[in-house]
Amino acid sequence: MRRTHAITAAAALIIAICLCALAQAQEDLVRRGVSLMNASQFQEAERTFRSAILKYPAAVVPRLFLGFILLHRNALSEAEQIFTQSLRADPENTTARLGLGMTLLQQGLPARAEEEFAKIRQNPDVSRSAQALHVRSLLLLGREDEALAEARRLADSYPSDAGYRRTVGTLCQMRGKQDEALDAFIQAVERDPFHVQTYLSIIAIYRLEENWTEAQQWSARALEIDQNHPLIYEELALACDRLGLFAAAEKAREDGRRTLQAEQLYNRASKHEPPGRPGKPRNCSSAA
Repeated sequence: MRRTHAITAAAALIIAICLCALAQAQEDLVRRGVSLMNASQFQEAERTFRSAILKYPAAVVPRLFLGFILLHRNALSEAEQIFTQSLRADPENTTARLGLGMTLLQQGLPARAEEEFAKIRQNPDVSRSAQALHVRSLLLLGREDEALAEARRLADSYPSDAGYRRTVGTLCQMRGKQDEALDAFIQAVERDPFHVQTYLSIIAIYRLEENWTEAQQWSARALEIDQNHPLIYEELALACDRLGLFAAAEKAREDGRRTLQAEQLYNRASKHEPPGRPGKPRNCSSAA
């Protein structure tokens, strides 16, 4: 899970649950911090939330935002402290408990994280996030059978959710259950046809089974979603080679080299991109 996505989801959750209860002056500060987060200006957002905490020491909401920013930049000890302080002030705050569990998980403490997730799994505001993290905790604790059983239960409980089916597929792959993994990944694609990694997981299973026709077809489908992914071209070239389609294989390899070079040039250029002006977001796009 990318921490940037986690912090954005957490911010939306905090806004939905808490923001309406704030006094106007405090709300203005928090909204400024949120705007800075949305512009990826996390340092300035952090300063804004710290200022809000100094001005309103009893306030929980700016502490929650600060906690997720600290989690985002991997300042885990302080994030744990912030979420713990928030829970002391408001023991029923599910967002703070979710943040504490995520922090503990990031610290490599899955048993303690699982204790926190267990307390909020039935809360409708955060249940799906907590349940997904519960599966991850079980896996890190080495309880793979329990993790898979829980992932299957979640996939059945939320039939339209592609993410839970991807989780089932990944756990089945780990357990050597390739047929069930393939079924889960195909169901995930049906629900979310734009998640490229799922296609690569399907291709990997067909490659393992040496089913080169399916590997070629799924590689072609993946390229319809993302024509700039070098690894997909590599998979397509391998499948075409095994099928005796040597010209198609060479073309795929050439396309893969071209996209890899373009990606490397972009990454080098991004490292030297000048920062945006203070108070103004940089004009650049980010991949989901």
